Amino acid sequence: MYIHEIVKQVRDLHAPVIHHLDQFSSMSDRLTAFAHCLEHGYQQLLPAAASEISNYHPDYLGKSPEEIFAAKLPKAELFRCISCEYGFSQSIPDISFKEEDFAFERALDFLLEGKLAELEMMLATYPFLTSQSSLYGHQAKLLHYCGSNGVEIWRQVVPSNLMEGIKTLLKYGADPQAKMEVYGGEFDMLALYQTSAHPYEAGLKIDEELQQLLI
Repeated sequence: MYIHEIVKQVRDLHAPVIHHLDQFSSMSDRLTAFAHCLEHGYQQLLPAAASEISNYHPDYLGKSPEEIFAAKLPKAELFRCISCEYGFSQSIPDISFKEEDFAFERALDFLLEGKLAELEMMLATYPFLTSQSSLYGHQAKLLHYCGSNGVEIWRQVVPSNLMEGIKTLLKYGADPQAKMEVYGGEFDMLALYQTSAHPYEAGLKIDEELQQLLI
């Protein structure tokens, strides 16, 4: 699996939440926990916190770590950053998770960890998963996460068998034309993939045959 150093640092920062996602019963609880991790990282002047803020806080996009830490952002602004990262322009909605949401998260973990046998078993058991959207505001589908772009930063990883993962999702009915809301517009998986540095740095390329299935 290819993981950019910044992505790895963000994963480490949010490890207490990432490894216990199924312990949260609602959207608000989970994202509040992510915000607390970001707050801790910000207080410790960790590069991961600055990177997350520069990528998602609308007032600090592209700002340097020095500028971000000098701003002395209050807790409310760090919560706002997490809200924006997960596709919400305002406050985090208090939505309870359902069984299908946990199934989506498990399938997504299998996809990004390159565990395609487990992923295929999930898709066979829950065929609706390829058409289901994330509860997060960006409404990404499983296929969108293969673009390593636009979704939550800690999930912008590239498994070595990504192409096989894409083919598996298509086999089970994923719509290559489906759009997710990000960067002020709507983009399909191929557009996200083609504008992401992560797959390129991982040395992976969509071949012509697969590209035809995605357009």
